[in-house]
Amino acid sequence: MANHTMAIKKEKILQPLLRELREIKSYLKKFLLILPEESLRGYKNSSEIKKSYLNALKAFPPFKR
Repeated sequence: MANHTMAIKKEKILQPLLRELREIKSYLKKFLLILPEESLRGYKNSSEIKKSYLNALKAFPPFKR
């Protein structure tokens, strides 16, 4: 019985936290839309930079939930 009560208490505590995290995530997405993207123009080895970046994304994909 105590375990069930603790689980309910934990769930009640976690729900507001999860709501706030979702709200923060949405604000972050909006903020990232404001930032300009980096341009590779002006770099001598732009194709090599892009290739390395794509390889890094394949090796270490961004965390998505």
